[in-house]
Amino acid sequence: MDTNKSIRGIVFFVIVFLLFTNVVSVAYITVYSNSQNKKSDLITELKTKLIDLENNQNSLFKKSVELDKTRDDLECAKKRLADLETINMDLQTRQKESEIKLESVNQPKDPLQNYYPAQGDRSHNLDYLKKVVDSWTPLATYELNVYDCSEMAAHLEWYLETNGIQAEIVEGNSPYGYSTGHAWLYAYTDTKQYAVDATSKEIIYYEGGFLSQLFVRVDPFYYNSKNVNKVYNTIFDVPKSRLAEFDWWNVKKGGA
Repeated sequence: MDTNKSIRGIVFFVIVFLLFTNVVSVAYITVYSNSQNKKSDLITELKTKLIDLENNQNSLFKKSVELDKTRDDLECAKKRLADLETINMDLQTRQKESEIKLESVNQPKDPLQNYYPAQGDRSHNLDYLKKVVDSWTPLATYELNVYDCSEMAAHLEWYLETNGIQAEIVEGNSPYGYSTGHAWLYAYTDTKQYAVDATSKEIIYYEGGFLSQLFVRVDPFYYNSKNVNKVYNTIFDVPKSRLAEFDWWNVKKGGA
């Protein structure tokens, strides 16, 4: 009887042990399986994050490349802008120069610029003065207020200076009794001063030997200071308000 009880007790223990072992095994297997699943999920999650990081890295690299390209494009644009500004400044400078040239072209040429090709002196004799006066040709026939004594005197003064004879323009009273006055010249040789009347194209003598005066015009009127109002050494000494009286350069050649 006791033996049977012992056997049954042992069998019961074995059964209980086996059941416990199975339960523990199942529990272990369940825990292990869950752990493996979690590890697998974690690995999957880590792989996903790694892929995301790689994608982000690639995206950042692309953006870096694009940023470098944008920076290069910006530098090229700045350089191009600087070149355009330089070109614009050059064009503005050329435009100003062209405007200045155009303005100078459109402006009437100053007739008094380089007026005297040569400067006269007192080194020539009377014979040379006679030849120069004889060689002078008036621009037109005499016409009052157009090409009269003042224009003719200024023209002959320019001609004498151009040919090396110092001369002056004289304004004074008219030897012919005209109320409008008269203009003539003083020309200088190596010895003395001579009055020259451009309207008659003659040298007016005053001093000299009696015989030399028989065949020339002698008139002290031109030398009397009371008959002289103004003496202009050059055309530049004529006041601007009076210059129109002497502007022979505006007279049409061959006719008034």
